[in-house]
Amino acid sequence: MAIRETKSHELAPVQNAEWAVNVGAYGARNRAYARQLKPQRRAVVNLWNQRLSRGQLHTVAKPPNWRPMAPRRLRQLGDPILRARCERVQSPKSAATRLIADDLRDTLRTARKKYAMGRAVAAPQIGAPVRIVFVELDKQRWTMINPEITDVGPEDFLVWDDCFSFPGLLVRVTRAYQATLTYTDLKGKQHTMQLEGPMSELLQHEIDHLDGILALDRATGLDPFAFRSEWEKLHDVAERYGAPKPREIT
Repeated sequence: MAIRETKSHELAPVQNAEWAVNVGAYGARNRAYARQLKPQRRAVVNLWNQRLSRGQLHTVAKPPNWRPMAPRRLRQLGDPILRARCERVQSPKSAATRLIADDLRDTLRTARKKYAMGRAVAAPQIGAPVRIVFVELDKQRWTMINPEITDVGPEDFLVWDDCFSFPGLLVRVTRAYQATLTYTDLKGKQHTMQLEGPMSELLQHEIDHLDGILALDRATGLDPFAFRSEWEKLHDVAERYGAPKPREIT
């Protein structure tokens, strides 16, 4: 998919038709809110929505204050957008990027209450084919823009993986036990993280989403699938993670 070069003051135009629909939905929600405001602020909100609908926002533009975003619908197995290779974010500090990050946060918190699981969600899971991941563990949270695994350690481990896009299913996969991650935050600052164990497999799972890959594609061994309800009858939660072992070269 060809994307033109962007100037420093604009966001790349939307090329994906479904993403254009989603941007319109974001704008519609904010327009409904704008009708409740005084004329001066209503004009600001409406102007911001017009820029959002065109896919062009000033990188230093600040969205007006509004109520918390509503959670988005989580896309389920079979939805074509889960197989899309996501586009890089050109303007990490833009209001459009912040809007997606807020929706990822609210969607994750709502899904966690519903399914009693979940530590992260990727943008394509809410219908946005861009490279953004939101992670929340305990009281820590990260918005990761254009995340990338740059290196992995010499050991792998088995994981019974789960996913909001097929919440009732567990699938056994092999993941690198250690990994190095780079990403950009919402302020445009670059970060490097050293990952190990559950955090390592989590980010490998989420970055797979950005490349249109699901855990189902990485199933390993005999009988690698189980309904969560059946698996939990026979296993302790701690058994979801195997011990690290040297990587087998095939």
